[in-house]
Amino acid sequence: MAYPDAIGGGTPSDIGGGNLANYMPTIWAKKALVFLENNTVCFDKFNNDYEEALSGGGDTVKINPLLEISATAVNTNADPTVYDTDQGSTTDLIINQWYEAVVGVTDFDALMGVPDYEKEILPKLTYAIAKQRDNTLNTLFGSFSQTVNAEGSKVTYEHLQEAKEYLDEANVPMENRCLFVDPGTLRDLMELDVFINADYGAGGAVSKGFVGQMPTLGAAVYMTTNLDVLNTSYHAAAMVHRDTIAVATKQDIKLDSWRSEERHTTWHRAKALWGHVIIRNTSGVWLRTRS
Repeated sequence: MAYPDAIGGGTPSDIGGGNLANYMPTIWAKKALVFLENNTVCFDKFNNDYEEALSGGGDTVKINPLLEISATAVNTNADPTVYDTDQGSTTDLIINQWYEAVVGVTDFDALMGVPDYEKEILPKLTYAIAKQRDNTLNTLFGSFSQTVNAEGSKVTYEHLQEAKEYLDEANVPMENRCLFVDPGTLRDLMELDVFINADYGAGGAVSKGFVGQMPTLGAAVYMTTNLDVLNTSYHAAAMVHRDTIAVATKQDIKLDSWRSEERHTTWHRAKALWGHVIIRNTSGVWLRTRS
């Protein structure tokens, strides 16, 4: 005996488009699939000692150089050699990076929204500013006069030793040296025994962005996807010292909100004002990467 077709029967696709389709609600998840955040690790690793000079106002700090003093042999029959070497030009640290991230939430969104969009988006506004600080600072890496490796080539331990030699020759202190790399370069490093073997004093991941120590190079290693992209697809990684770049924050990341009654909207904004400049070019090495 043949049975009649059930109302809305058949395959799942038939059922979804059949007579009972209007009785099958679409359920929206109460938890949003939030985008993954990049590691923002670079900005806080550089010299902010000049920030205090801006506490009373102004947008520019003029940083005077102090060149090395040389000793001379004593000659009692001649006048002493006076230290009067021309100290060169000043470097200007200018507060000229002003960014904001803004989103508006209508009353309809706030009343009907599932999930709570307003609650989810606020932390992302501050993250957007933190990421921008890293992005703008990282563009300086590609302007270092000292470079190692060739774009498109795999990073080797010899390249890292060459970068270290540059810093050693410039008398850069061993403390506060960092190596900032992209994921592709990190993969290259993970193939190096000196990076992963505890016999060399290598350290494991201990915080966001930090992926290890390379005591043989005297540098902490940080991975970030915020490095500047040069020549289409090559990242500008770097081995640097804290004093390579001066940073100053005039207004740290601040979150504020306001109402537009005529638009039935609450606006939320994160903003910050800062500046940065290279002050010791010889304390940084641009590491060209394969990707």
